[in-house]
Amino acid sequence: MFEQLDLPSRPADIVTPVGTVLFTTWLGQEAVGGSTSARALPSGAVAHRWNDPSATVDLVTGPVQNHRYINRGPLTVAALWTAIWQIRARSQVPGLELRAELTDIPADAQSSPDCGEHLDAMTIDTATTTLSMGGPDLELLSAQAETGRHLPRRWVQHLPRSSADNTSQYFVATSYPARLTWRLPGLEPGEAIELCVAIAWRSRTVPLGPNDVDAWLAIDVPIDDALEQLLPAAGS
Repeated sequence: MFEQLDLPSRPADIVTPVGTVLFTTWLGQEAVGGSTSARALPSGAVAHRWNDPSATVDLVTGPVQNHRYINRGPLTVAALWTAIWQIRARSQVPGLELRAELTDIPADAQSSPDCGEHLDAMTIDTATTTLSMGGPDLELLSAQAETGRHLPRRWVQHLPRSSADNTSQYFVATSYPARLTWRLPGLEPGEAIELCVAIAWRSRTVPLGPNDVDAWLAIDVPIDDALEQLLPAAGS
């Protein structure tokens, strides 16, 4: 499908000026992660794959552009990266938990939840850099399940429609200092999901200026746009 170049076994991560973002996948009670086979794609992305007995777990990481705010002018970010999970079940998977965590954060870093419409996110500030990291909130996940695009349609009956529903076992959470967690329903054989996390950073200005929100704006990138840029055939 793509011209690919095999890479040495490596962890699935994104290195930033503030720390390294690590990604973990839980299939039921089993964590899937660590170093894995990896392939370089023509788009500049790297495709990581874990072959678990119950599911194939792919994580595609790479730089993208956000065209959503094109009328506002260019977003002044140093970089915008996305990580897209693509998981397909071979057998029944009792539940999913996906985590993106910024590690090795400087001691002077300050982090806080920074959520928006259809976006669960965190922003981390150091003396020199502002970094934002985010992905879909429950409202967006429910909407995707209703269409059956990116998530199984069956999940509509399981996913709460917002974080205000605290009776469900399924949720999206931000944890101090810098972790995002998606706890999701399980998969039946043949079912698949796609979920996108975005990370952007820029130099921090003092005093704060009008563009200091650009890292946060940049991570509001639709999954279809990220797929089209990293995996062109998949996003079409």
